[in-house]
Amino acid sequence: MTINNTVLTAKMGNFFIIFVLFALISHLLCADSHHHSNCSDTTTDPDEERNAVEIITSRGFKAETHYVVTKDGYILGIHRIINTQYSHSNQTLKPLLLQHGLLGSSTDWLINSPFLNGSYDQLNTINENVGNNLGFVLAQHGYDVWLSNSRGNTYSTNHTIYKTSEKKYWRFTFDEMSEYDLPAIIKYITKATNQSSIGYIAHSQGTAIMFALLASRPEFSQIINPFIALAPVAYVSDIITPIRYIAEFNDVLRFIGGKFLPSDKLMTYLAEELCDTKMRIICSNILFLLSGFDEQQLNMTRLGVYFTHTPAGTSSWNVAHFGQLVESKKFRKFDYGEYENKIIYGQKTPPNYNLSSITSTKIALIYSLNDWLADLANVVQLKQELKVPLLAEYLVPYERWSHTDYIFGKDAGLYVYSKVLEILSKT
Repeated sequence: MTINNTVLTAKMGNFFIIFVLFALISHLLCADSHHHSNCSDTTTDPDEERNAVEIITSRGFKAETHYVVTKDGYILGIHRIINTQYSHSNQTLKPLLLQHGLLGSSTDWLINSPFLNGSYDQLNTINENVGNNLGFVLAQHGYDVWLSNSRGNTYSTNHTIYKTSEKKYWRFTFDEMSEYDLPAIIKYITKATNQSSIGYIAHSQGTAIMFALLASRPEFSQIINPFIALAPVAYVSDIITPIRYIAEFNDVLRFIGGKFLPSDKLMTYLAEELCDTKMRIICSNILFLLSGFDEQQLNMTRLGVYFTHTPAGTSSWNVAHFGQLVESKKFRKFDYGEYENKIIYGQKTPPNYNLSSITSTKIALIYSLNDWLADLANVVQLKQELKVPLLAEYLVPYERWSHTDYIFGKDAGLYVYSKVLEILSKT
């Protein structure tokens, strides 16, 4: 299969198409290693050099690393935050699983702020103890916090058979995360804690894999209590992120396969072409380029930390899957093409995830108006498909709240995490 330069050139009218074209080309050229954007700030934040465990211990908590093996052989690294204030008591702590989004990892819940409590500026006295790192916020409030890592990211690169240098390792999408990763992790946590149920809090793609799981295996509705969806994603036909333009190149991404890995040079070029001078350094990170950002909520002094830990890695197939969802306007499984679909699914087209079959009444949706990846119209569509009453529904009262603000917002504690605590207190 070859890429027709004439055809591609004809599609360059929209500047976002440039992103996709160069991403595909760079993907073929990039070495299979983790790249990070460079920040202009010469001062190195200690969190840039720390892994998840080191970040947790640097804040005064104990950390545990656990490994979960899925039925299809992926070895997932998950992290646990231990608050010694509670661990020495006989009190049984409610286990909570935090699931990151596309290109993220467990560090998403740990690196927003170097401080445990309070916001950067706008936090009022009522919420002064609600910090901006959800993992630590929950641990401080007496929860047993577990941080997941999806297959293919920094902390989950092992397999019982395949190596990351092999394309077979990267033949997965969020379908497999839902079918294999989540059930294995949930089973592991319930066994380790001797609890029959756990809470689940997720961002973006992390919400999609739980919606898919609940739609496919209703029995998990009895185990997950509650499911708090931050920037809920299922339908994505109305998103304005550059991901929507990947739909035109789904077949190419699927053919290329392997790890989704745009190069640093590519990202720098795109930042110069697509962003104004002031914002170039932000756009040079693929997470912000794909998900958008809110300049007022972004702490520029933490960019070095964000860029060091993100992107954490995923497969080209997974990115192509989201492109397919844009094109199909459905929430459904990966499209392998008619021939393979018949073999895998027994039909020409991939089956839809039937959200109306979800029986859980313990779902809370938290969404915003300025979200590139969880567009309000698509959230409304999701709500209409869910045939059960919601546990809670919350529109972030900040007009410009973006997709990345849920994890990197200056006032995440004020606008989102305080609401998360409120919802948890009622379950």
